[in-house]
Amino acid sequence: MITTVYLVRHAEPNFYNHNDMDRELTLKGLQDCQLLLNYFSKQNIHVIYSSPYRRAIETIKSTAEF
Repeated sequence: MITTVYLVRHAEPNFYNHNDMDRELTLKGLQDCQLLLNYFSKQNIHVIYSSPYRRAIETIKSTAEF
């Protein structure tokens, strides 16, 4: 059995929000999440892990819900 691990950095965050834990994604970052969804919808993903930071969760949320 082969295990493939994908490491994904969060999409573009809004640096105007100085609250590091609650920093949301920019519009471009949200659009880039669609690219992740398109790519990972063709992969056989069994588990997704994310940091608790808002930008990380927003990055992978649509893929995780797919």
